[in-house]
Amino acid sequence: MMMNKTYYVVTILILFGFNSCQDVLDVAPEGQHSLDEIFSDENTTGAYLNSCYDSMNKHGFEYSKGGSRSGPPITMADNCYFYDSWGNTQYDGFTNTWGISPVWSDSQFIGHTLWDLNNRNIRRCNIFLARMADPKTVVPDEQTRLQWTAEVKVLRVYYYEELIKNYGPLPIISEVKSASYDGADLDRSMSYHDCAQWIFKQIDEAVKEPNLPWRFNNSNDKSRMTKGIAYAIKSRVAVFMSSPLFNNGQNYWSEAETITKDCLNQLLSHNYELYKTVSDPALYGTNAYRELFCKKVDYSDNPTNKENIYESRTEIDTYNYMQWLYGTPINSDKRSGLNPTQELVDSYPMADGSYVLDLENPYSDEKHLQPNFNTTSSYDEQNPYVNRDPRFYATVRYNGSQTINSKKVMTDLWTFYSGNCGINPSDKKRTKTGYYDNKYRPEDLRRGKWTLKASFPIYRLAELYLNYAEAAIESNHLDDALILGLNPIRDRVYMPHITYTSQNDLRLKYRNERRIEMVYEERRYEDIRRWHNPGEEVSEFRWTTGMWIDYNGTVNGKGMPTKTPEINDFTYKRVICGDGWDYTNNTWTGTGRERMIYDSKYLLSPILQPEAIRLESVTGKKWQNPGWE
Repeated sequence: MMMNKTYYVVTILILFGFNSCQDVLDVAPEGQHSLDEIFSDENTTGAYLNSCYDSMNKHGFEYSKGGSRSGPPITMADNCYFYDSWGNTQYDGFTNTWGISPVWSDSQFIGHTLWDLNNRNIRRCNIFLARMADPKTVVPDEQTRLQWTAEVKVLRVYYYEELIKNYGPLPIISEVKSASYDGADLDRSMSYHDCAQWIFKQIDEAVKEPNLPWRFNNSNDKSRMTKGIAYAIKSRVAVFMSSPLFNNGQNYWSEAETITKDCLNQLLSHNYELYKTVSDPALYGTNAYRELFCKKVDYSDNPTNKENIYESRTEIDTYNYMQWLYGTPINSDKRSGLNPTQELVDSYPMADGSYVLDLENPYSDEKHLQPNFNTTSSYDEQNPYVNRDPRFYATVRYNGSQTINSKKVMTDLWTFYSGNCGINPSDKKRTKTGYYDNKYRPEDLRRGKWTLKASFPIYRLAELYLNYAEAAIESNHLDDALILGLNPIRDRVYMPHITYTSQNDLRLKYRNERRIEMVYEERRYEDIRRWHNPGEEVSEFRWTTGMWIDYNGTVNGKGMPTKTPEINDFTYKRVICGDGWDYTNNTWTGTGRERMIYDSKYLLSPILQPEAIRLESVTGKKWQNPGWE
C-alpha cells in the first residue's frame, strides 16, 4: 500500500478519558484528519486508539450499540421468557413474528449489527498496529508503544471472537487494506480451528509484553484490554473450536485441555480468584454468588471482586433495567421482564446434591409438560422451592419468597394466579412463568433508589474453571475435571461435590452445572448451539414452560393470603409459556409460544444479506450461512 497516494479520513472520538487524549478535544473536536496527521502527534495517536474501541458491542441488558433492553442472547435461550409491549417478539428470539419470513439482517435477528461493528473495528485495529510498527509514529514513549501494540492485538482478537462464534469461521484480515479493497481474494474455506490458531498466536505475542497489565486499577480504563482478558478469550475459543458445531468432525479436546488449564493457572497465579467472601452479610448472608452480581466492580490494585475479568462497558442500571423494566407489580414497575422458565428451575439441584430430573431424559414429551423426576431425589413436588442449590435463590424469585415493595418494606411475593404478583399471560407487569428474576437485583433495590448499579460480566474466572472441566471431561480425564474444574465452583456455594458413573454422566452434570452457574450471562445460547452438530435442530429452544399455581385459600384486596398458607394449600400445574388457565371451562387457553429458533439455521447468525450478495459476486463463492440464503 502506498501511503503517499492513499489517504484515510477518520473521525476522532473520545471515549475513555485517557489523560493523553483528553486534550485532543481542544485540538480538533470531531475533526477529520489524514492518518499521517493523526499519527504525528501523541494526543491524536492516543485518540485513534480510543476509536478502536468505538461502537463495541454492548452485552447484557443493553445489548448492541442501539441500546435494546431485551438482552437477546439471554432471551433467545431456554432460561427465561421475556414479555413486553412489543408483542413477545423479544422472547421468541425475533422468530415468531419475523422468523417465519426471511430474516436477512442482524438488526432483525438479534437487534444489532455485529457484522458491521466488529469488522469496522478490526480495520481500525489493523491500521493502528501498522502505525505502531512505524518508528515515525509519535507516541508518549516507547513503553507506551509496546503496551498499546499488545493491547490492540488483544482487542482485535476480541472482535474476531465475537464474529466467529456468531457467524462461524471467517477469513483473517490482519493487514491494512486500501479504501478500494473489495474482498475479491477472500476465501471462506478456513476452519474454526484455523481461526483459533491465529487467535492463539496473537494472544501469545501480546501476553509476552511486560507493559500490558493483568488488570487496570482505575475505572477510566475499565474497557481496555489486559492479559487477563487475553487468557479468557483464549480459553473460550479453545472450547468452541473443539465443540461439534465447529470442529469439522475432528477431536481437538486434548489441545483444548492443555490450553484451558494453562489459561486458568495463569489467572490464578496473578491475583484472580472466585468471589467467596460476602462484604454485606446483612443483605446477602453467606451467599457470595448472590452478592457477586449485585455490585459494581471496584477498580484498585487489590479489588474486592477478583473474579470478574471483563465487564460490559455499560453497567446495569438496576433502577431502570432491573426495577422499572424488570420488576414486580407490587413495586409499581413497568413490566416483569425476564421470567425464569420452569426448565431453568428444574435444573437447580437439591441442597443435598440430588437432581430434580433425569438429566439424560428430563421430559417425556416434546413440550416439557411431563417431567421425568429423578427417583433418588429429595425433591418434593408439593413443596418445590425448599432446600435447593443456593444459586436458585440468588437467581429466582418464586411463590412465597420475599421482595421489597414500593413502600420500601420486605413483603411476601405470591405468584399464584390471584396473588399480589400472580401469573398472568396477558399483563406485561406480571410473570408469565410463575417466577421473577433475582440476579443482578440488589437486596435493597426499590423504587426511587437511583444510584444502585451492577456490573455485567463478559468474562469471569468461573467460566475458565468450567472451560477446563469441559475439555478434561471430553478428554476422559474425569477426576481432573472435578478436582480442578468443578469442585471449586461447588465449594463457593457450599454444594456437595459432583460424583459420576461414566463420562456421559459427568458430561450431563457438567452441562447442567454450567447452565446454572452462568445463567443470564449469554453463555447458554452459545453453549446449546455449539453442542449441536451442523444441520441439527436445536430442540432445547423450541418449547419452554412455567408453573401455574392456584391457592386454595382466600386472599385480601392486595392479593395476600388472609392466613399463613400450608403446603397443601397450593396446586401446581406446568404450563406452556404463553398459555393461561380458563377457570370457566377448566382448560388451557392460547396456542402456546412455539419458538421458531429451534430451526437449524439459527445455529449461526445471518451475514447481512447485501454484504453476502456482494461478497459472493466478487469472489464467486458462497458466503451466506446455511438456511439464510
